Amino acid sequence: MPKQTHSGKVIAENAGLRIIECVLCHHAHLDPLPSGEDVTKLYGGNELYTNPEHSPPDWFQAEREEYSRGLWNARFANDYKLLCNNVHPMKTFGRFVVMDVGCGSGNFVDWGRQYRPDSSFVGIEPSSVAREHCPPGVTATWPHTAYLYDTIRASLVLEHVLNPRQVLLKWQGKLCERGRLLVIVPNEINSLRRRVGNEWWVVPRHVNYFSGASLRRLLLSSGFRVIYETATMPMELFILLGADYRKNPALGRKLHRLRLQFETMFGAKAFGLYHVLYKRFGWGGALRFVAERV
Repeated sequence: MPKQTHSGKVIAENAGLRIIECVLCHHAHLDPLPSGEDVTKLYGGNELYTNPEHSPPDWFQAEREEYSRGLWNARFANDYKLLCNNVHPMKTFGRFVVMDVGCGSGNFVDWGRQYRPDSSFVGIEPSSVAREHCPPGVTATWPHTAYLYDTIRASLVLEHVLNPRQVLLKWQGKLCERGRLLVIVPNEINSLRRRVGNEWWVVPRHVNYFSGASLRRLLLSSGFRVIYETATMPMELFILLGADYRKNPALGRKLHRLRLQFETMFGAKAFGLYHVLYKRFGWGGALRFVAERV
């Protein structure tokens, strides 16, 4: 049997990079794909968090300041609700065990330990640079245990890996029966971004580019049942209204904090609005899908 190759229609190009809608993978990705060595270097070698295009020098400090001011509390509470609402924890410990994969500076883990003492929060972060900012107990790899987790949160991970289906299958094997996964990825392919144009979102640090339909297919093919779909605020609306933050980091940070303040002020109503915009138009900065192991 001939070896299957990655091929498909070119759907976006920017700065010498090309994105194809791959007929083999059933989602869009860079073409050609980077090497496994390059992807390992991006994470294990800390390149992701030392690249100013992804992480400005004061990125950890700014994120910690936002978190210490409580600006992430509403979002983290909503993440927890999506993960644990109407789910019964395993009887092993009688409480939820939440694994945050690729937890960055570990703010969600820290939030959970402070505000949800009825649950156990653990984290994995391969970057030693990021782990310096994490709360105690965050490890570089999965713990060497046969224990299965109730829930897994994976925020902004799948867009960076070479084989997202393989990664999802690993996570599926780490979940207990009917365990729940919250996966968050950039909503790269949607009508609002197309209207903005210029395809600025094609960048070398993102290998995979998802739409709601392609993420749904990927989860279904990896042993999950999608039970809820939503998205974050569609920040591209600011661009269309004249506040173009793409080449203006200071403006981008200001708008980002306005979003956090909006969520803090309105809580569930803000996330309900995002849900309506996603379901009606497919808009949203990042997809937030909840899936259950089958």
